[in-house]
Amino acid sequence: MESETSWIQMDDVWLPRAYRPEDRMRKSSRTTWSLEFEWESVNHSIDLETFSWNGMALPRGSRVRDYRLQKGRPVTVATIGPEKTTRIEPDPLAANPQVRWRVVVGTVLLAAIILLVLLRRR
Repeated sequence: MESETSWIQMDDVWLPRAYRPEDRMRKSSRTTWSLEFEWESVNHSIDLETFSWNGMALPRGSRVRDYRLQKGRPVTVATIGPEKTTRIEPDPLAANPQVRWRVVVGTVLLAAIILLVLLRRR
């Protein structure tokens, strides 16, 4: 593996302009990638809105999903509407069928225990 990197200096900081790795593991073939970077600023403060889904200029109808809420299962937390965002609160029972199954089994077991206690009292 060989690579070539070109650099530029911006605001007293050296930054990569382009990176081109080349894979020569096999004599019969070569694989080359090319990454080119366009730097807008360096070491400047960035508006926090840039890193939120509100700052992404998503098209209408886009759904914002969170995979952290239900152990990797997507939960829609918002849908981008025509003029403003419509928030949707996550429903843990709808988002995770395992939770629904546990609630059903727990309810049935609780009802069975109550029924057994009532029958023993008679």
